Amino acid sequence: MQISKDDLFRAFCDIDDVDGMYYNTDDQTIMVDDGDGLFYDDEVYTVEDFVSQYGDILIPLPSAREMNEASVARAFIKQEHDEANRQMLVDAYNNGGLTGFLGKLNEYKMQKLYLEFKQQIQRDEALEWAKDNDIDVV
Repeated sequence: MQISKDDLFRAFCDIDDVDGMYYNTDDQTIMVDDGDGLFYDDEVYTVEDFVSQYGDILIPLPSAREMNEASVARAFIKQEHDEANRQMLVDAYNNGGLTGFLGKLNEYKMQKLYLEFKQQIQRDEALEWAKDNDIDVV
């Protein structure tokens, strides 16, 4: 099995608000259940119907909740080397939670750094997921 690096990163980084994403091991594509079911071979299926008709060929991808933005925010704070910046970020997170923290990033001119950090974590997770499922990334 294999998947292109672009498709894999797109699934993990760009479509991070979808919970029902699957890797189809048969045609080696990412399938998305956007609430209306899975579209395959000009038909729409529930996951259960798809599996009953085509076999167990779907590997679920982690959902956005599993990636957990709050844990990314905490990791971003921990990796900050400048003590003053780290304390600002800790205060923003402690006083405003995740929403307050994300709002302060723009004010502190750190939003781009945070997004790059988040995407790197997502890419690392994507590659680890592919490795765990014996999928070659090409």
